[in-house]
Amino acid sequence: MIIPRYRNCRIAISADGTLGIGLVRMLFEELEMIPEVLLFRSAMPDSRSILERELHSLGLTSRVIFSADGYQVKQTLEEFDVDAVIGSAWEKYMAEELGIKIAFDVFSRSYFEELEMIPEVLLFRSAMPDSRSILERELHSLGLTSRVIFSADGYQVKQTLEEFDVDAVIGSAWEKYMAEELGIKIAFDVFSPTNRETYVDKPYFGYEGMINIMEVIANDWDRAFRSKEIHWT
Repeated sequence: MIIPRYRNCRIAISADGTLGIGLVRMLFEELEMIPEVLLFRSAMPDSRSILERELHSLGLTSRVIFSADGYQVKQTLEEFDVDAVIGSAWEKYMAEELGIKIAFDVFSRSYFEELEMIPEVLLFRSAMPDSRSILERELHSLGLTSRVIFSADGYQVKQTLEEFDVDAVIGSAWEKYMAEELGIKIAFDVFSPTNRETYVDKPYFGYEGMINIMEVIANDWDRAFRSKEIHWT
């Protein structure tokens, strides 16, 4: 499949190693995009060796950064002249701030389909027309009637969380602490988890990432709602 208008589009990909490596080949071979820079949140040895083989087989000399944090992502996007960014909603928002006209969030759909969660409310910091139309099609195809708020500021986020009776909040560290203030028992910072000690590098996007998120949310859910009056045997 070739989409001529995307041909030779220079892109930055931000993801975990599991999903990011697959995206490189698909975007390069199917859409003829050129991955200028690859930003991986994880740094597993297997991911490094697989990526090296993939880039060599595709004849690419992309700049690769492992264990990329928020500062590195923003600094790299400022440094490289790319036409598009493919990552999470966070990279999408950052790309818009930097004037990069094409930015696509490839992860939001996975929470409903893979984890069978029900998105009651969706709060977006940006409000680009393309984002609105893409989201409308996504919600329609999934049969969802979620409340959607674009260009949400801090006041709107807090007001909406107070208004809706939700069991969990998935967002950044900022939404996590706000949810805890409001008594919402499950709040997960999907970008940089700060409520747990980690001794091995674990991705939270892609196939492996979904398994890790399922594990985290299942344990947090059990811990939050288990009654202390029950004596487990």
